[in-house]
Amino acid sequence: MRFILKIVILSILISGCSSKQEKIVPVDLPKDWSYETKISDLPVTYSLLDMIEHKKIRALINEALKNNYDMKATFLRLKAASFLVDGSRSAFLPSANAGLSRSRNNQNFDSVTGKRETKYQYRGTLNINWEIDIWGKLSDEYNAEKAEFRVLKEEYIAAKDSLAARVIQAFIDVVGTKKAIEIQKERLSNLKRNDITLVRRYKRGLGRLDELSASRSKKAVARAVLSSKLESHKKALRSLEILLGRYPGNYFISDNNYPEIKSPPVTVPATVIKNRPDIKAAIAKIESGNLKALAAKKGFLPTLQISSDMLKDSFKAGKLDTATLVWSVVASIIQPIFSGGNIYYTKKARELQRDASVQDLAQKVLTAIKEVQDALGGEAELIEQYKNLKLATIEATKSRIYFENRYRNGLDTIQTLLIAQEEEMDLKNQLNDVYSLLLRNRVELALTTGIGIDKEMENL
Repeated sequence: MRFILKIVILSILISGCSSKQEKIVPVDLPKDWSYETKISDLPVTYSLLDMIEHKKIRALINEALKNNYDMKATFLRLKAASFLVDGSRSAFLPSANAGLSRSRNNQNFDSVTGKRETKYQYRGTLNINWEIDIWGKLSDEYNAEKAEFRVLKEEYIAAKDSLAARVIQAFIDVVGTKKAIEIQKERLSNLKRNDITLVRRYKRGLGRLDELSASRSKKAVARAVLSSKLESHKKALRSLEILLGRYPGNYFISDNNYPEIKSPPVTVPATVIKNRPDIKAAIAKIESGNLKALAAKKGFLPTLQISSDMLKDSFKAGKLDTATLVWSVVASIIQPIFSGGNIYYTKKARELQRDASVQDLAQKVLTAIKEVQDALGGEAELIEQYKNLKLATIEATKSRIYFENRYRNGLDTIQTLLIAQEEEMDLKNQLNDVYSLLLRNRVELALTTGIGIDKEMENL
């Protein structure tokens, strides 16, 4: 037993000295973007909800995080993965198996009668096996599992951030489609007023029948467009309800006003990229791949196993103490000699998988930078469009009022008035669409820069 104890202590010392990992940092990335950076060192200091001033948004996001079925399924998979990681720690501990068997035979003869006699035999066994982690192989495999779990955790955080963003964008769509309905109703109201004016003029002999037909044709088209806008609004409501985990019954009553969404702060690129959960997941994936490659390389090294067998044989039922205890303790060193290339090819595969993870990280960084630039470019472009369309809408309203007065005074035709009204309504629709896109783009910009929901929401 002293000999075994010395081997165990020696193996622990050796494994402690051999657990050093190889460093792999993508050569095309800044030095401080090493995969070894701890997740806790990269906090998100700004919340997606800090950008939004709307009383219903937080409640809707809370509801979605609690009730969205995809989110629930993702959480359960993450929870299952955590149990698998905890279970993988058993590789460091001894395994024990106990057995009890009962046999019957008539191979012996009774010395008195000379007949075969039936005998019952019981056997109890206890087997203990323990693989000592001399080279740190088991530690590498366990740490690789933990890194894989961090990948899933970051993906879960990304899924929550994405869900929150989609809820906000769906809410914007609901408000946008409702405003589009209001604009279309205003268009229809203008056309109805035109009809009233046309009829009065016609009765006074100042108007023509073709003008009335043209106005009524426009009104019929406007009703058809209104019907389409109403259906688009219902679809937007159903989309939001699905995200909230509700039955899609169009029960949600939207506000009439857009939420106010500030433009997110954009810092230096390295800070922005580090905050993204997908980048953190890619970093953890490299760490996992590196540890798996190290563990595979150690497959060529000998393993130390300690096994113990205890046996009690030929005892009577209910009297285990009647049998003699036989035990043995064996310390074995097992050196792989031939495995058909399995160890070698596994090592090469793990190394290539690790290198592929490095390339994945590089690609994700490039994609992230492009997404940030696209969202920033969209912010500037949409702001410029909004300013110009707002000015154009103001001028179109003035023009429509001017031609309405001219038509009522008999100084212009109905066609000129219809054109002015159509131009005003079209510009109002464009202004509404651009503003909706601007708000959606700001939410997208927040995601691309690593801004997610706040810490209190992440605990849900």
